Amino acid sequence: MGLVLVDLDGTLIPLEAWDPVFYEISATMAGKIGIQPGEFWSLVKALHYQLMRRFSPRAFDWQYLIESVASSFGIYEAPRIEDVLAKYVAGFPVIDGAYEFLRGINDLGLRAAIATNGLRRYQSIVVEALGFSRYIVGLRTSDDYGCVKNCREYFEGASLMIGDNPVFDVYFPKKFGLRTVFVGDWHKAARRYGELLGVDLSDVKPDRAASSLAEALGAVKELTGYL
Repeated sequence: MGLVLVDLDGTLIPLEAWDPVFYEISATMAGKIGIQPGEFWSLVKALHYQLMRRFSPRAFDWQYLIESVASSFGIYEAPRIEDVLAKYVAGFPVIDGAYEFLRGINDLGLRAAIATNGLRRYQSIVVEALGFSRYIVGLRTSDDYGCVKNCREYFEGASLMIGDNPVFDVYFPKKFGLRTVFVGDWHKAARRYGELLGVDLSDVKPDRAASSLAEALGAVKELTGYL
């Protein structure tokens, strides 16, 4: 059976799902420092994007990012991401059709694994709490491979990548021989992430593009002969 990699954040759950976690931590740290939560979070995001442009796995280690910003203000203790995440994860929204999508991949005789740039100690909590683990054979994270989704080892053994990021879910997977299904507005996302990450996507296109997970499942069906 072919192995299909499916992105997590932005594909199965909205990126905003994490907002309550990050807001609570930002409010706590901002209170210690004496600034507004939004100001603290802007500094964290700036460091996140800086490390993303270097394709560093630390770009997705939110504990490291938060503690790095806090230490610049002389604050050296921060809440544990896992502890705050545990308070909110059961209420994380799931993108419409996510469970049906994963189940549909299984029904096609394919194996699904979730593939994320996030770290295992965070993402495993999300995958288990939301019940995605029932439909997958594994979870791939950046700390498993010592790289984000930009190295050959990360994609080894897989034949298809599905996700919402033009760079990590299309550009690099295609570079290493995978078929790709993009979920979202390709042209808008390609402009945004190509500029953000400094990657020329002008000649890059996914094998299929879908506006929803229901459409994405149809695209997977069309590609099964190649998997």
